[in-house]
Amino acid sequence: MSVKTEMLEKQQKQILLREKRQQKIRECTLYGIVIYLVYFAVCLVEKNYFWEWGVMSNATAMAQFLVATAAVVFVCARKLNK
Repeated sequence: MSVKTEMLEKQQKQILLREKRQQKIRECTLYGIVIYLVYFAVCLVEKNYFWEWGVMSNATAMAQFLVATAAVVFVCARKLNK
């Protein structure tokens, strides 16, 4: 093989790896958006049904937000390390 062919193959591999990495980041971002949308939907349902009875508090909402954030971090860490 010539040097030029080897250089082109190396560039193609780098481009492919870069594209795969960008795809993983896009997927991670979308998973994060979905997780936070589910969190906000749960918050709205809780606000409409449970806050009237005094069962829910701001601390509960904060705890749920922290759980959602942990889920996003966990999903993204697994997705990016594959």
